[in-house]
Amino acid sequence: MQDASEFLPWTFSGRIPLFPLPNVALFPYAMLPLHIFEPRYRQMTADALAGEQLIGMVKLKAGWEGSLAPQHPAPDVHDVFGVGQITAHQQLPDGRYHIVLRGIGRARIVEELSTDRPYRIARVESLPDTPSIWSSEQERDLISLLLADASRRNSQDSFQKLVSDLKDRDLSLSVLTDILAGILSLPPAFAQTLLEERSPSTRGIQLLEWLRHTNPRPGRTFPPQFSNN
Repeated sequence: MQDASEFLPWTFSGRIPLFPLPNVALFPYAMLPLHIFEPRYRQMTADALAGEQLIGMVKLKAGWEGSLAPQHPAPDVHDVFGVGQITAHQQLPDGRYHIVLRGIGRARIVEELSTDRPYRIARVESLPDTPSIWSSEQERDLISLLLADASRRNSQDSFQKLVSDLKDRDLSLSVLTDILAGILSLPPAFAQTLLEERSPSTRGIQLLEWLRHTNPRPGRTFPPQFSNN
């Protein structure tokens, strides 16, 4: 599995279009299907496809309600976000898009840039994980606990198969925590907290605490359906 801890290739321009949504946190390794219908984000998608095929999925801060119309000032967003690479796309006859993003890393907004495009663009920096201070045995123990608790969250066959597949792989704690965070139905605020946490061991402990102290949400399908912009 490709390492997503440092996504920025040498050819990356350092500029990325921002796609603000209220309840979406894109983790490394996660797959996010999106239905793009607003004209400004159709343009963003077309430009991304013609360029580096990257989109920054930023989460809106509290108080964004009513401020998403193009004529309103840009609402505040969290500085840390997930970078998505377009891995599949379909343009519909009326100009809308269906796209699938693959999470390839974390980044932080350094500054938003002035632009003549109808969407927001920022200069960003990559946020790799911090080095682990745990032993391999400690990490393996936490991985086993996380997988066992995650398997009890969702009884759907597709989810159980994925957890079983994860058990069969020799994944690092960093990779596993991001994969689990991407497939579990996390509250948006907690998902943002995990996205901003660069220590795999801290992410793992926080995720394990959440798994053990919250009740599963009924009725969530896996894998997720397309989300509207």
